Amino acid sequence: MLRLTWNQTEVTCEFLESTRKLNYKNYEILVCDMGSTIDPTSRIEGAGYPNTRVLRSEKNLGFTGGNNWGMKQAKGDYIFIVNNDTEVTPDLLDVLLEPFYADASIGVTCPKIRFFHHPEVIQYAGFNPIDPYTGRVTAVGSKETDKGSMMYPGYTNGAHGCAMMVSKEVIDKVGMFPETFFIYYEEWDWSRPDSKGRVSYLLPGQGAYLP
Repeated sequence: MLRLTWNQTEVTCEFLESTRKLNYKNYEILVCDMGSTIDPTSRIEGAGYPNTRVLRSEKNLGFTGGNNWGMKQAKGDYIFIVNNDTEVTPDLLDVLLEPFYADASIGVTCPKIRFFHHPEVIQYAGFNPIDPYTGRVTAVGSKETDKGSMMYPGYTNGAHGCAMMVSKEVIDKVGMFPETFFIYYEEWDWSRPDSKGRVSYLLPGQGAYLP
């Protein structure tokens, strides 16, 4: 798991607390600090979070640069990029990994994302296609009450950088985030259709929670 932080040690620790309940245990967490005013290393390492390392950059490299910096130091076969202000559900990693084992063509998986303080409200259940006139995108189910109609896995038009698992093999093949994007839309460079017109794989039955 790869997560960036910048002057948000308390929020980072809240995320790390949620990872204690993960069912899947064969993981590492790289907390990539982007030059925070106060170094969070002692606070995080002193809390005894499992499999967690703090990597500190003296410069804020942005979302794209920071994640690329972290990916270069990650050891796993799959990298779960997740926002600093999220919390995870216990079986999230198990569910995100399953499609990779079932279908070698899948390179990216995403969970459904809901709002932490309103867990019945959807933030993301897939992306609609990019509007060719505005260059903007909208999320499927955005701000809708989750009534169970978006519970089935399948392909979607784009991955969400808030919470996305990527195969290391795919990263080695296509490259990391393009650093022409400092923040936002960088994940769409990874969301290009394959030879069958498929893009990212969404697993809406499980999720991450975004405040």
